[in-house]
Amino acid sequence: MRHKVTLIAGEGIGPEVAAATRRVIDAAGVQIEWEELAARTDSATEAGQLVNQGAIDSVRRNHVALKDRLAPPLPEALPA
Repeated sequence: MRHKVTLIAGEGIGPEVAAATRRVIDAAGVQIEWEELAARTDSATEAGQLVNQGAIDSVRRNHVALKDRLAPPLPEALPA
């Protein structure tokens, strides 16, 4: 059975950690279809959102996600 999983690699060292984790899971033989999305996008930040709405929708749709650490939001990105 193939599972669909949202992969949000995170920021900073997140992409490297997520890639290593993914290799371990793949090596274990688990059948996963990865849906990779960025946690933040310029358009989401400009709209005042801390997380990309597409990533949120993907997690809701797939019911499971692998997410690495997100850096703290920049003060100018927070709503007043």
